[in-house]
Order: sequence, then C-alpha cells, then structure tokens
Amino acid sequence: MAKCQYCRKKFQLPMECKSCNKKLCISCYSPEIHKCCNYDIIIRKEREKLNEKLLNQKCISNKIEKI
Repeated sequence: MAKCQYCRKKFQLPMECKSCNKKLCISCYSPEIHKCCNYDIIIRKEREKLNEKLLNQKCISNKIEKI
C-alpha cells in the first residue's frame, strides 16, 4: 500500500500525475485538487489542442453565384 503525496491517505490503486509524477489517490488525482505545479502548462496545452480541433472542423462555405 502506498500513501497519497497530497492528502497522505493510504490507497491500493496507484495513480500518477502525468505532469508532476506524484503518486496520488483517486480523490486527489485531478490537477486542480492536488494543485499541480504544471497546471498552467496543462491548461495551455488543452486550449491549444481544442483550438486546433475547432480549426480543423471549420466549415468554409462557397458563395453562390447569381444566375
């Protein structure tokens, strides 16, 4: 059994934060909860990813020519 590095509870299922590599319990796994040191970087990357996805799905309509 391991201890959560944020709340110090013992837990069986080890979860590791992908940005700060801390071992956390399931209730503290979210970056907002355990106050991840790389939280700003995570948010910026997510915004860039979503922005890119939106731009790739953008519809460009053709103008209709008058007859």
